[in-house]
Amino acid sequence: MDEVYDKCWLSNPNIRQWMVDNNILSTRNLHRYYADQI
Repeated sequence: MDEVYDKCWLSNPNIRQWMVDNNILSTRNLHRYYADQI
């Protein structure tokens, strides 16, 4: 499996803060952002 579980991302305070700073309100949007970057 190459997907990161949502709980893993959300358990990291640095990632949660990055999401807030970048107005990314859900892990679904975070997945989308990541996919758009690669």
